[in-house]
Amino acid sequence: DFLMKTSTSLKRVNFSGTTIWSHQNVAASDLNSYFPYLAFIADPSGNVSRIDVATGNIIWTTATGLQHIAALSYSHDFGVIGVTDNNSYLQQHSMFRIDSVGNILWTKNYQAALWGFDAIRHGFNNGIVSGGTYFTSKSFFYQPLVEDIGNSYGAFLVHTDSLGNGPEKIS
Repeated sequence: DFLMKTSTSLKRVNFSGTTIWSHQNVAASDLNSYFPYLAFIADPSGNVSRIDVATGNIIWTTATGLQHIAALSYSHDFGVIGVTDNNSYLQQHSMFRIDSVGNILWTKNYQAALWGFDAIRHGFNNGIVSGGTYFTSKSFFYQPLVEDIGNSYGAFLVHTDSLGNGPEKIS
């Protein structure tokens, strides 16, 4: 069996093509993350839902109060960790953790460069690893249409402790 995302649904399909369950009205912009036995969906309003992959039942939905959720990953307690990406220059980005029953354990805010965080995973020592892309320019103003003025893109990695405190290390 496998999970399949269409432009309007999320469904579990077996290898013969039979749909086992389906969630309709899942927008193309909704973020989906799949893991063994569970799946998470984050919608544009900042609601995160945990779905039982075997049955398709929504186990819980939690309103995070955050928008632009860019990445989700399961946590060691079978909850979820996530990050936001405001897609704007030098804006606040957030990292959050929800436990296995849908309670928000913590939310941390960080100043990050353009595109901010766009990936998240549990790291060593129960810490959290995230990263993303940033844009630098020799020009004072962000001018993406002007070529050869020293613009460049870079990547960064951040490691926090298990509560999102830190960063312990930035690379």
